Amino acid sequence: MNRRSRFEIYMDIMTALTDGPKNPTRLMYTTNLSWAPLQECMKALLNQGLVQESGHNSSRKSYALTQKGNDIIGRYRDFIKDVSQLVGNEKLVQESDVPMLR
Repeated sequence: MNRRSRFEIYMDIMTALTDGPKNPTRLMYTTNLSWAPLQECMKALLNQGLVQESGHNSSRKSYALTQKGNDIIGRYRDFIKDVSQLVGNEKLVQESDVPMLR
């Protein structure tokens, strides 16, 4: 089993948020992360303005993508499609490796 890079984890989190806001527990299950790594990644995504937090004063936090985050996901999808076309019959990136192409 391969370990995911930090970039892949960030993209997994942002991809999980494309369907709408999610609470931290749902993100943990969706992205297969434990609490500490999820919190570390969310802090980085929040600082970059890719994700926004709501309900931060209550016990019911949720996270959603910002417009900047949506733009990054769109460019990522385009990049993966372009790379897949470059390779042609040879699959450099398997569709199963990129959740949004399934």
